[in-house]
Amino acid sequence: MIVFMNIGVLLGSIAIGVVVVGLNYVISLQKRRRWDALETVGTEVFGRVVGSRSVRLSSKASRVGYDVAYLDADGNECQLLGVFVERTLQVGNQISLRYDPSTPQAAVLSPSLTRISTRDLVIVAVLFSAIGVGLAMGS
Repeated sequence: MIVFMNIGVLLGSIAIGVVVVGLNYVISLQKRRRWDALETVGTEVFGRVVGSRSVRLSSKASRVGYDVAYLDADGNECQLLGVFVERTLQVGNQISLRYDPSTPQAAVLSPSLTRISTRDLVIVAVLFSAIGVGLAMGS
């Protein structure tokens, strides 16, 4: 009975890791589709990082949100505020983005900036597997 429970804990933890990886894949695919859709009807421009700030996600965790400014086709400045990316940027860095000319304020960053690295996903999956092994061995 205990052996089956330990195997269940192990498999459940591995399943959580797989779900995390799957959700990242779905989110990345959605961002890629939106980016690709704007290739034909949108405008691609380079924006510039104009600021950054620490955004508190919880009492223990925070991330850096970047403010990005870009010019639309009419020369009006638009901004994306508090954008999260998976790499460190400096004020002044140029980044690629696309927007629909009918709504230039709703720009989309290049998917290469917003995806979670494979290394990070493997770490999450291994972490959940290790937790499962630890729980299964401790029972």
